[in-house]
Amino acid sequence: MQIGIVLAGGKGTRFKSKKTNKTIAEFHGKPLVKYGTDLLSKSCDKVVVVVGFNGQGVIKAVHDDPKILFAHQKVRLGTGHATRIGVQKMMEKAIRQMDYERAMELREQIKKLKNQLAP
Repeated sequence: MQIGIVLAGGKGTRFKSKKTNKTIAEFHGKPLVKYGTDLLSKSCDKVVVVVGFNGQGVIKAVHDDPKILFAHQKVRLGTGHATRIGVQKMMEKAIRQMDYERAMELREQIKKLKNQLAP
């Protein structure tokens, strides 16, 4: 499984915006973050967008892609930390998916046993 991670949680101090996350600034009528998610969505099975400062604006900008999962970086501790948050989100998703698949396998096995034991 190919996974892409977009770090979109920075405040953008150098961008000189106190209210808006820099990744939702528009370029040719499209939020900057959307360029990254669109590109990764074409080549990856899932894309994790790590949001922080003004995360709701980022979510609103890219929420229409079903491949996207969101991870929330509550405390900004740099890009390494943001990447770790994104990886952890994907690991949680993979574990839930494995648990679901395993549960379905067990369910089928139980059905077979019931059928075998039925008089």
